Amino acid sequence: MSNFSVLVGNEDKLQNKGCMHNLKLRVQGTELMTNFYVLPLEANKMILGVAWMATLGLVTMDFSTLQF
Repeated sequence: MSNFSVLVGNEDKLQNKGCMHNLKLRVQGTELMTNFYVLPLEANKMILGVAWMATLGLVTMDFSTLQF
């Protein structure tokens, strides 16, 4: 998956600029290591997508009470 584009909410296509392999980062005390594809984002620093979410396994949450 070296050359791809992402269709965003305003229907623009963002072309990927490369990949950072095995990048380590810490989010709320939890260390993660994953590949990150570099996109020309303006407002967001990072987007954790479905592939990353799949590594979490079962996640149970109640959106009406915001309990996890």
